[in-house]
Amino acid sequence: MKERTNVSEPFTFRTMRNPKDRIVGNEVPVGGDSVVTLALHRTSIDPEGPIPREAANTGAAKAVDLLVEVENDQRAEIFGPEQPIAAMTAPDIKLPATVQNLPVPEIAGRLYLVTRARGGVGATTFAVNLALGLCSGKGKGKGKGKGRAALVDLDLQFGTVASSLDLVDRGGLLALVQLPQEPDSMAVGAALQRHVSGLSVLPAPRRPIPLDALDGLRIASILNALLASHDSVVVDLPPALVTWLEPLLRRATKVFMVTDLAVPSIDSARRVLDVLREDRADLPVEVVITKERKPLFGSKLPAEVATALDASIGHWLSDDPKLVRSALDRGEPVMASSPTSSLARSIRKIAEDLGI
Repeated sequence: MKERTNVSEPFTFRTMRNPKDRIVGNEVPVGGDSVVTLALHRTSIDPEGPIPREAANTGAAKAVDLLVEVENDQRAEIFGPEQPIAAMTAPDIKLPATVQNLPVPEIAGRLYLVTRARGGVGATTFAVNLALGLCSGKGKGKGKGKGRAALVDLDLQFGTVASSLDLVDRGGLLALVQLPQEPDSMAVGAALQRHVSGLSVLPAPRRPIPLDALDGLRIASILNALLASHDSVVVDLPPALVTWLEPLLRRATKVFMVTDLAVPSIDSARRVLDVLREDRADLPVEVVITKERKPLFGSKLPAEVATALDASIGHWLSDDPKLVRSALDRGEPVMASSPTSSLARSIRKIAEDLGI
């Protein structure tokens, strides 16, 4: 019989004994098999208002601490002996020793999230080039011409945004994680790196850190600062379902699901979207099809896929593996290295349609 501890917020989890088991409720099983978090619904955070400091003491936050404790053995197998985040150094970044509790500035920017059905479908390539398109392209909106755009890599363990742009992480995101309080606009600004294109970049740490090094309050603070100082913010989400997605989903202008048309990919995409929609039922999703040699819009397959995912298939990117591989090896995005290629033109069109 498993001991149970009550918490106040509903969450979703599964045990390692049977990966197909999904239990939704308000009790946390303790002992026995390891618990892997699928989704945790935290206290609501007003996307345009002050961040409630008391939310850190909610039952959901305590549930996270409990789940972290249960998973320690499993994490040790992956990362080795656990090292406190505070002990990891970010020598090139000097952030304020204390963070002032300043009023949240007016949020004017648009947030675009990029997620994927599986690894290897080109989600990071799409995110990088979309951000460049928003930075340099001409939008339909009031900000015609160059736009202030930021790109954030939240794959805390194996993110590749930095290498895709030929940047070396200076420890900005890790420094934000280490701050004793939620970061303000000055701290976030100091953590950003500037690409030659003018794009602001917050790369993933060079050394993998646990996914729960971040929390919803810290993510909300970072987003407040970025959206107040940029017209567009593109976030490359991790290929995992983490507990700090809610503030991202609540602020999202649009979510791009990157997938191919293989049956396992569509099945995985549907499962990911189902979990994301638990936090926001009206989540605006557009599907980006990759890895297909020619458009399939003349067949019934796209319509069937759209029905299966309950989302529109608005974009198709040509399959050019040699071009993408060359761009990745050189650390020069397709938008810069081959601006007239079919792939670059397709992504530029998406950026222009979004408007800034």
